[in-house]
Amino acid sequence: MGPSGSGKSTLMNLIGCLDTPTGGEYWLNGQKVSDLADDELARIRNKGIGFVFQTFNLLLRADEPTGNLDSTTSQEIMQVFADLHAQGQTVVMVTHEADIAARAARVVTVRDGLVATDQQRAA
Repeated sequence: MGPSGSGKSTLMNLIGCLDTPTGGEYWLNGQKVSDLADDELARIRNKGIGFVFQTFNLLLRADEPTGNLDSTTSQEIMQVFADLHAQGQTVVMVTHEADIAARAARVVTVRDGLVATDQQRAA
C-alpha cells in the first residue's frame, strides 16, 4: 500500500520478473532472479506467476485490481482473493486504498521507493 508514485507498481514488476532490481537481491523459489537468463525469466512468468485470475501459480499479482471499481465489486474481488489465499495461493496486491489493504493478511507500505512499514495481520 502507498500513494501514487511510491514504488508499488515497480515492486509488482520486480515480483513478476518483468524488471530486474538496480540494488539488493530478489530470490524466488530458491533462485536469485538477477542471475537468471531471459528465457528462464520467461519460463517463470509463464509457469510460476499468475497475472490476475490465472490460478495454480506460485504468485498471483494484482496491480490496483479495485482501482476503478465500485465498492460492491471491489469487495467481491477481495473475497475472491481471500478465497484463493485460504486455498494456499499467494496473492500479492498493490493498492492505495486503505479499506482494501485492511483486508490483507500482510501489509507492506512503500514510500519513496522504500519499505516504510511491514505489518503482519492476525489470521
